Amino acid sequence: MSAGHTPGPWHRFAVYAHTEILTQTGELVAVVGSDALRANRSPNARLIAAAPDLLEAAQAAWNCIGELPPTQARVEVAQLLQAAIEKAIGVQP
Repeated sequence: MSAGHTPGPWHRFAVYAHTEILTQTGELVAVVGSDALRANRSPNARLIAAAPDLLEAAQAAWNCIGELPPTQARVEVAQLLQAAIEKAIGVQP
């Protein structure tokens, strides 16, 4: 499954009224603006910055689970991973 997003890693940079999510080369990926509840701004920015790493980890876990004998728990985890990956790459809304 391909993501088609700006390659990570992404980093967050706090500015006075907002937080910017930037690539290693300084390309702007996203802005968590001043409209966000101040208490939520930094946690939201951390989650956004971690998105490429989380997607990569989810894809690796999905591939590993697919190589194991199926159990009910593995099937359920694989379904959760697949849904999250598809959401991240735009396959599902």
